[in-house]
Amino acid sequence: MVRPFLSVAALGLLLAAPALAQPDLSVSLTGPSPVEGTAGSSHSVGFVVSNGGTSAATTFRVRVRVPVGVRLDAVASSPGVTVTATTRVLTFEVTNALASASTWSVPLNLRITNEAASGVLEAEILAQSPADLDSTPGDGTGDDYASASVVGTPIPALPAGYQVQAVAFGRLGTPYAAVYQRGVYRFVGGSWQPINAGLTNLNVWDVDAVNSVGGADALVAATIGGGLFRFDPTTETWTATPSGLRNARGVVTFDGNTLYATGDLATGQSAVYRSDNDGRTWTALGIVGEGAMEPWSISVVPTAVGGPTVYVGTRRGLYKSTDGGMSFAATGFIGNRADAFDVVAINDLVIVGTRDGIHRSTDGGATFGPLLKTTPGTDRSRNVYDLEYRPAQGAIPARLYVSHWGRPGVVVSTDFGLSFTDIPLIAPPDRFVDRMAIGPDGTFFLAMEEGGLAVTGPADATAADNAAALDGFDLRVSGANPFTSRTTLRLTLGTSATVRVDVFDVLGRSVQTLASGDMAAGSHTLAVDLGASAPGVYLVRATAGAASRALPLVVSR
Repeated sequence: MVRPFLSVAALGLLLAAPALAQPDLSVSLTGPSPVEGTAGSSHSVGFVVSNGGTSAATTFRVRVRVPVGVRLDAVASSPGVTVTATTRVLTFEVTNALASASTWSVPLNLRITNEAASGVLEAEILAQSPADLDSTPGDGTGDDYASASVVGTPIPALPAGYQVQAVAFGRLGTPYAAVYQRGVYRFVGGSWQPINAGLTNLNVWDVDAVNSVGGADALVAATIGGGLFRFDPTTETWTATPSGLRNARGVVTFDGNTLYATGDLATGQSAVYRSDNDGRTWTALGIVGEGAMEPWSISVVPTAVGGPTVYVGTRRGLYKSTDGGMSFAATGFIGNRADAFDVVAINDLVIVGTRDGIHRSTDGGATFGPLLKTTPGTDRSRNVYDLEYRPAQGAIPARLYVSHWGRPGVVVSTDFGLSFTDIPLIAPPDRFVDRMAIGPDGTFFLAMEEGGLAVTGPADATAADNAAALDGFDLRVSGANPFTSRTTLRLTLGTSATVRVDVFDVLGRSVQTLASGDMAAGSHTLAVDLGASAPGVYLVRATAGAASRALPLVVSR
């Protein structure tokens, strides 16, 4: 069993006494060190804010940032504290006064949801007094920084022969894989494990998770020959949920506990069903087209008036419903060989993956423009089998990821399908990619043509999936990590700034300074030499003005 660990080290907690009456805050992380556990387990970690100044701090802010692959969960608020959270940043706005020579503590429940996690848990203080705004550990000027390193081992792949049809992610990021003829697998305890109790049909074609109370994931599985099943997280068993679908081919969660499913009836017709109680019961909606349509995909788009717009891709083209799935009409993409393998709809923009490439509509599917190629070579653009859309996040543009049956790799578009670039992936893919999914932390799950599931990430993480790079200030390891003696870092600045980059050991002692002084905007390469240092985990931290970035370095011999 892989056992990631969390080691906690408070950095620079000794405060210099201020000459004037003012608050002077410091922060330290609390909890056992190291903390060991498996993926998905919870660990009790917290922080303590201390006021070593000569006056009270009337308001202050604590920000906790976690690396990709680690999420904070179940943080309790208290009077006078407002908690806001994004994917990886938790902010505490505190209006309670913190008197001189007093402390304020908050417990955290740190949940490791992906063993690919490798980074730093940080707590930083912004206090009322400008003199207290400091984030350079160990310099004796009112430090307000603490960190804990998180090191893990990547999620293992499923072996060849496992025909993965879909990957879904639970509320806390737990991965689930639909494996044809083998059922459903869940990544837990450092490995993929089948969760098939009660699943009487293992020909699983799709799976999706429903948001549930308490963090446990209810699941719905679509099977060929067995219809729909629901997984109850309290009993860890599946139950068949009659819907009329003989071959259930697609299921998608929409708006909380509402789900839509599509598939074939016993008559051979294609139909859509809806559940409003997280998959326990299903209601028949409309019939898609005429005769046997063999639905490949389903997409549901919220609308301001009436029911949502529902698109169903079939082997005879794309069909659309404007009344929540009760009735369907043909779009502008119809034909006997017009396989709509996958569809992404964003308001009136509709993108369809087909055997000939990408078809794109800007009027809700009424008309489609010229065929779009994902690569210059026509053979490499064919059989667009899977589409994955991620909406814009602040300055990060929306991204459309594409995989092709019969072509290695994945491409991405940031202009909604007008142009594409290759993504350099660490693992394989020297084999063809059938389907893909992208986890909450940016990890790619690639289902291969001849079976198996590769779990990988970009060879060089892009700003599109790196929330820390939003302001143009970024620090990352460009060489090996772990390494035996030497590696390199890449420091990126959006604007010129006064920069300091230091390496610390787990006790917060400075090991070496990599940079100190003014730097121009752009990318800078920094060499790290820890050949004379003992094996273990080190922290490299870069500050540029009031901003900071930090990450762990692992020396292994």
